[in-house]
Amino acid sequence: MRNLYIVTHPEATHHVENIVGGWHDSALTPRGVKDAGRIAATLGDLLSGSLPDGDGGTLLISSDLRRTRQTAETISDRLGLEITFDPDLREPLL
Repeated sequence: MRNLYIVTHPEATHHVENIVGGWHDSALTPRGVKDAGRIAATLGDLLSGSLPDGDGGTLLISSDLRRTRQTAETISDRLGLEITFDPDLREPLL
């Protein structure tokens, strides 16, 4: 059995500027950067001792938008995982 953890990016500039996110490539705010660190720390605690040693069993997949890249990179730094960036994880254009 595998566990799936879904993380949304924390506060980004489009939130505080009242812009609809979607494909708008906003960055994390300073608050969002701090929150991404907290998310990474929490995941690190949850997964402590359960991350495989280089067997590729744990995946970190992210949209390619800046705010999600920043969040994934923070998690990657904390957990030592490589990131797969997938543009198909963006919201669909209507």
